[in-house]
Amino acid sequence: MADNVNHPAHYTSHPSGVECITIARHYCFSIGSAIKYLWRAGLKEDADKTPLEKEIEDLEKAVWFIQDRINELRHKDGLPMGGAMEEMLDRERA
Repeated sequence: MADNVNHPAHYTSHPSGVECITIARHYCFSIGSAIKYLWRAGLKEDADKTPLEKEIEDLEKAVWFIQDRINELRHKDGLPMGGAMEEMLDRERA
């Protein structure tokens, strides 16, 4: 019987046998979350989305968390926000 609370299949089915949380907990929240979404992309189902839509959503969430970490580092170092994600959003708005 599957344990969808403690060990969901989309986090435990990696061919290495390693569970996602074993890796993700060694990183800060943003990077750990990005790893989680990359890990499960294409594996987690959603009744309201096609498998392709769900995979794209998980990949977009991973990108969001990666950009969040980049922005956090820029802020710590006094660098301007922006970068690749901001440029992409600017192009989409145009």
